[in-house]
Amino acid sequence: MLAEGETLTDFVESSIREKVGRRRIHEEFVARGLRSLGEARTTGQYVDADVVLANLERKLEVARSRLAKKLK
Repeated sequence: MLAEGETLTDFVESSIREKVGRRRIHEEFVARGLRSLGEARTTGQYVDADVVLANLERKLEVARSRLAKKLK
């Protein structure tokens, strides 16, 4: 559905730009992951999955706490 005053050309152009942006972000993400994997294989230094998950859980708890404070 087009927004008021939006042309089909505007819509298509915007959609393509957004898709290109998402694709670039995805490609950069994959490249970082592959570099990290290569470095881990080279150095033999890996981070245990439990450590990664624990760090992510802590970050999530902090974010939830901040959001709860904002909503009060």
